[in-house]
Amino acid sequence: MTIRLLISTVLAALIVGCVSERVVRESTFQGDFTRYHCESQYSFQVAYMPNTPAALLRLVDGDYRLIQVPSGSGVKYTLDGMTHQAPNPITLHAKGNQARLEIGQMVYSDCLTQ
Repeated sequence: MTIRLLISTVLAALIVGCVSERVVRESTFQGDFTRYHCESQYSFQVAYMPNTPAALLRLVDGDYRLIQVPSGSGVKYTLDGMTHQAPNPITLHAKGNQARLEIGQMVYSDCLTQ
């Protein structure tokens, strides 16, 4: 019985340690999402957090917490420090109804809100 408990505890610790940078889809934020459509037919959604320099990026494969960082023009968001373990970082540039999303080596530009 003790060995089973020990093995279960070790497995649970390994699973918790392998948490990815994605946020569980059932996030606590239930605000409005802005949908962007890009020239390349790619689309994504962003929920800008009110009164907080943060955003929630919704992609097909999951949600990502972003934090606002200094930008010369418009706003710029990168992966939150708690989720910055991704090998391919995410950067979102937005100004008015336009956006540019960088996911690793992929760049989606000329994205407009609907």
